[in-house]
Amino acid sequence: MTATTSSTALALDASLALEFAGEHRDLLQTLAALDAAFAEIPRLDHAVAHTKLQWWREEIARWLAGAARHPLTIALPKGAYSPRRQAHFEACFRARFQAVDLELIGFAPATREEALTLIDRREGSLATLSVSLMTGLEDPPVTAFGRQLGRARGLRTCLLGAFDSLEERRRQLDDLREALAALLALRSPWRHRVIPHLIEATLLQSRLPQDATQPFPTPRAALAQCWRAWRCARRGRPTDATAASSTDSPVSE
Repeated sequence: MTATTSSTALALDASLALEFAGEHRDLLQTLAALDAAFAEIPRLDHAVAHTKLQWWREEIARWLAGAARHPLTIALPKGAYSPRRQAHFEACFRARFQAVDLELIGFAPATREEALTLIDRREGSLATLSVSLMTGLEDPPVTAFGRQLGRARGLRTCLLGAFDSLEERRRQLDDLREALAALLALRSPWRHRVIPHLIEATLLQSRLPQDATQPFPTPRAALAQCWRAWRCARRGRPTDATAASSTDSPVSE
């Protein structure tokens, strides 16, 4: 499976997960677009990148103050947030901007711990924000779920890229399995509010290779997997993601 085919397969998974996002669809699309805007900054001319990053820092402060200017921040949920929630949102964006800062100086993780820390800041920050906005909470379980969701996304990206050794790829695959297991083991009163993310995790799990020598992602019947993931997430029970087949039908339970 080529890199282009792999990216297309995962993009289809993301698109299918959005089909089941319900009331959260606009929020998830807005956060994805916002993250894409942040990811574009390090690719700009150095001086322009720093100027744009500072503008975004100021724009997030304006959003929290109820005076957003950019279409994406205007589209984010509005409300009279408590000081605690404001601090939580600020921390999420601060971590994301720290990741951009590191990319601007060409930081390259030298250890597994550094790589995971970068992923936590880059992907985990807005994943945590997403879960917080969807649940209305910012307590430790929400932060932990968001961090694991971010790690799953970040490690997915790593597996789509080049790797120095089979051992590195094996370690990334093991870390991704661990993150997905933590997500799918969620037992919480607010589980039903994060069904789109549970579907996302199940679809990603369904595309994991058996070992590091196989291509990633492994092809699967995406629509069948998405339907199965939605049913299992709604029922609040674990699922064997690889068991679904193209014969699964969305017209029956």
